Amino acid sequence: MYLMDLEIAGFHFAVRSKERLLIDSPEPIYKSFFRIPSDDRPTIPVSLELRNFPDTKKLLKTFDSGDAWEMFRDGDAHMISHRPSEPDGPLWLVRFDLRFEDIQVYCGKVFLTDVGDSLKLSNPFTYPLDQLLLMYVLAYREGALVHSAVVNLKERAYMFSGRSGAGKSTLSGQFRSLGYEVLSDDRVAVRKMENGFRAFGTPWSGEADIALNKGLPLGGIFFISHGTDNVITELTPAGAAGRLMPVTSIPFYDKETMLNILSFCEDLVLHVPAYELCFKPGIEVVDLLEEFISRQ
Repeated sequence: MYLMDLEIAGFHFAVRSKERLLIDSPEPIYKSFFRIPSDDRPTIPVSLELRNFPDTKKLLKTFDSGDAWEMFRDGDAHMISHRPSEPDGPLWLVRFDLRFEDIQVYCGKVFLTDVGDSLKLSNPFTYPLDQLLLMYVLAYREGALVHSAVVNLKERAYMFSGRSGAGKSTLSGQFRSLGYEVLSDDRVAVRKMENGFRAFGTPWSGEADIALNKGLPLGGIFFISHGTDNVITELTPAGAAGRLMPVTSIPFYDKETMLNILSFCEDLVLHVPAYELCFKPGIEVVDLLEEFISRQ
């Protein structure tokens, strides 16, 4: 049985196959997210299927992004078909229900190569498949994915959120050059847990290639933009919500899941302080942030 265990945002994904497989080496960015396979009950079991690709023609299509992917309903289960217009069929298809007790990933021909008596598998459980699944898992476990850098300041996580080009990787590099621990420079998973909100690094990095498998209590959120000076402005919950929505992964085509994430975002901005940060190039912004946070 093929074994691969991943831990992302505290969720243990146990990927298994009954086939005799050789597997390509994982991408280096995933290194800290891999864990030694064990007999412990995983949070999320995932089974790889190499044959009997499901036929989606008679299923209800709930979303169509064009060439990238399509989404279907099969009773209580969701199905996502990636790159459906490929000549040999979809690259992969994943089937899951919202209990996440048995996720099935059907691998297209492009992932498989005959090697003697075995099959060689190019790992399908990577971006974008793992990110899409985690978005759904978080939506039903009080969490969300946010475009954000995450920095460890005094053993608390501070998020620096913004769209592409806002300066997440730039700010991450400035912190890192001064010896601060950066959990991610592009994508963070946020969860509400027993002791409050917690932010986790994810394997989906930005330009700075920073991805650390670690979670910390969330101390605050800064919505960032480039400017001619370093200025911090406190936001009301309503102001924070308006800035959080555009940088949160929300499947607007799926009403129930969307409402779960929106409810989580409302809870987040009501309980975690939020600020607007306009910053200029240079490490002076790090000193400003450290001083500002020490006063809170």
